Amino acid sequence: MEGDELLEHCNETELQWIAKRQGLSRLRRGIPHAELVAIVKGELPVMEQHLSSSNKTRKTLAVYIHNPAVYAPDPKYQGHWERVMSQLPGCNGLCDRFDCSDLRHYDCVAPNEDKVT
Repeated sequence: MEGDELLEHCNETELQWIAKRQGLSRLRRGIPHAELVAIVKGELPVMEQHLSSSNKTRKTLAVYIHNPAVYAPDPKYQGHWERVMSQLPGCNGLCDRFDCSDLRHYDCVAPNEDKVT
């Protein structure tokens, strides 16, 4: 069985994982199987409607963590990284690249929502 043929037998989770490893960003759930296979094969470009809604908050949270000049730092903490890093074991603070599930990402965004949305 060749690689392209093998992709036809992959389920949505496997195809999502392959797309992410290819650097195609985090894709939303529910993309039709044939369309998802075409994206992974490179036959179809990733379009806005393919992206997960968490992509935007992942990017803004990463800016909040890494660039305190963009947001006024909370005086109770020594910067934004210290405020959120204990919630994310192994996190590098780049939320648009780190491998958190959407639910785990929401756990981090929720207490900081007023600052990142």
